[in-house]
Amino acid sequence: MQEKIKKIISKLNKGLVEREKIIKISFLTLLAQENLILIGPPGTAKSEISRRLSQVVKDGQYFEYLLTKFTTPEEIFGPLSIQKLKEDKFKRNTDAYLPQASVAFLDEIFKANSAILNSLLTIINEKKFHNGKVKEDVPLLSLVGASNELPIDDNELNALYDRFLVRKVVDYVDDESISALFAVKDREFKLNDEVKFSSKELEMIKEGSQEVKIPESIQRAIKEIRLDFKDEFEENSAESFSDRKFVKILKLLRVSAFTNGRGEVDYSDLLLLRNCLWSDYHNIKATERIIIEVVEANCADDEVKLEESISSEAKSSAVGLKGSGTAKDPFLIEDVLDLYCLDDEEHRGEGYYFKQVKNIDLSAEDWKPINDFNGHYDGNNKKISNLTIKLDGLKQIGLFGGITESSSIRNVKLEDVEIDVEGKCTKYAGGLIGKNKGEISNSYVTGNISTSASDSSYGGGIAGMNEGEISNSYVTGNISTSASDHASSYGGGIAGMNEGEISNSYATGNVSISASDFSYGGGIAGMNEGEISNSYVTGNVSISASDYVSSYGGGIAGMNRGEILNSYVTGNVSSFSKYASSYGGGIAGENEGEISNCVALNKEISSKSYNNRIAKNDNGELKNNYAIKTMLLNEEEINRSNIDGKEGKSISEKLLKNKFFQKNIGWDFDEVWSWNQEEKRPVLKLGNEAESIGLAKAEKGKKTKSELIKQIEENIWL
Repeated sequence: MQEKIKKIISKLNKGLVEREKIIKISFLTLLAQENLILIGPPGTAKSEISRRLSQVVKDGQYFEYLLTKFTTPEEIFGPLSIQKLKEDKFKRNTDAYLPQASVAFLDEIFKANSAILNSLLTIINEKKFHNGKVKEDVPLLSLVGASNELPIDDNELNALYDRFLVRKVVDYVDDESISALFAVKDREFKLNDEVKFSSKELEMIKEGSQEVKIPESIQRAIKEIRLDFKDEFEENSAESFSDRKFVKILKLLRVSAFTNGRGEVDYSDLLLLRNCLWSDYHNIKATERIIIEVVEANCADDEVKLEESISSEAKSSAVGLKGSGTAKDPFLIEDVLDLYCLDDEEHRGEGYYFKQVKNIDLSAEDWKPINDFNGHYDGNNKKISNLTIKLDGLKQIGLFGGITESSSIRNVKLEDVEIDVEGKCTKYAGGLIGKNKGEISNSYVTGNISTSASDSSYGGGIAGMNEGEISNSYVTGNISTSASDHASSYGGGIAGMNEGEISNSYATGNVSISASDFSYGGGIAGMNEGEISNSYVTGNVSISASDYVSSYGGGIAGMNRGEILNSYVTGNVSSFSKYASSYGGGIAGENEGEISNCVALNKEISSKSYNNRIAKNDNGELKNNYAIKTMLLNEEEINRSNIDGKEGKSISEKLLKNKFFQKNIGWDFDEVWSWNQEEKRPVLKLGNEAESIGLAKAEKGKKTKSELIKQIEENIWL
């Protein structure tokens, strides 16, 4: 089939100049039985391309028309049958009109009036034509529309525009290629029947492509493209990524793979999305950049360049970084030296915008944290790997030591972190940031964080201390904090101490806390004085204090003085002090705030005072919290721990299904949560679920430079 397609492409392109890419994507659109819109000025061969495309189908009919606001339905769908009118029946004679065409071309399609528009939508959506009282099947495979302008602000026409999956801008021939037009001969184009596609072959492509698989690595890349697209155009109402478009895109990718003789979609197919996502052609470059960057990020070789990268086009600033530091033209971070620039006086406190455009390896560095950062850092889903900090004397420890209230960090992928610091002063240690006062979103940290101090010690996967906002983020590494000399220790999977907001986040590593004074450890935060919502923990929490001081351990928080809402925990909890009180709770060790709509799925909790939800409730407010009955407590301890009292209810593990979380505790499964059937528990809709897909699997789908380039070279549609 590939050879046949290549032969047809060659014939379709004969006599045209600079139209090969348009020919290819138009042909693929036809085989996928989708619709194509061509945008550009008159005289750019739009109708000629459509006419040639129609000849690909054996025994197919072609219809072509130029629409104006005065065009009538009779001109498009056929005249009324006089004979049927005499019988008092409404019916059109559709022969040689659009309802009988396999391929149709409508020029200036957005000039269609309402009478034509309604019938067009039905034909495109349902492949049906309402001919009087009868719904007739139409053989339309592909509708090609053309226009000089787009209906960006017209809601009625937007419904029609959204049905065109593939969009392509057609412009005049470049000046450099103008000489090729001298050789063009005015000959009628004709495709011989032996190379055309029969209806049987087209049906075979349709059925065969449905069996094409989309590997997990490609699924992740598509999700990432979707999320990046939505993020890029968050404030642009013209751009959207609808569910309908998503489904149609998968269909196009499968057809691309099938016609290339493959049983799986690969990275080369994803480059076709450059012709599908955008609505406003002014956003083509930004759309292409998003797709290319995601594909490049999935290559083991950082030097892969699919097209001229965005960084090579950026202007250099006077301070050595490409870009100008604005939101639209951020400073570009390409390597370690660029990253160090964030800590110099010229960049640190000016509120600049930064964007990482390449993966950065810090393995050769004993990293000194970026402190007092006042700006906006977009990791752009590129990786920063092998962050190592073992320096003594630092107070705020992480990739960033501290950031201001007006700062933001997003889309950072921090992998293989190793932080192991100790000293006399108070320590705030986090993988991403020591002390956060700003906004952190859409980021993750893998690796281990260990901090000890003779004064108070705060350790967290994202931040040691959070006074700002952390959202849509996760941590997979282990956290260990300790303090001596009568000092307290705070440790959490996300933050050691939370005085701000943590939402839509999770932690899968273990938390281990020890201190000569009070110890506070939690799966999300050691001490929570802010708000934790829509979050979960799967790692274990282990707390120990010296002989005569108390320890507080909880699946979510060791001590809660704020709010914990709509969250759950599966990891075990252990809290120990030899002579003083120790509190271990499935959700929290002690509660002085509010805990609502939370679920404890811990199998084991060990402490002097423990409970499968809250070990000690000190005038706090508890609403609608649940725990499973399978926790290892004997009958006497069950009675003493007041499992079915005001703290909530214990239920059978068999009842913990999707409906329970939605109906009984009102969790949002439309926007926030999804159900993991394999694990039989909720997971967050973060777009990059490390736990559900596995970080190891994320590496599995990567391609080297040579493999990726080979894929592209072998793809007949590129």
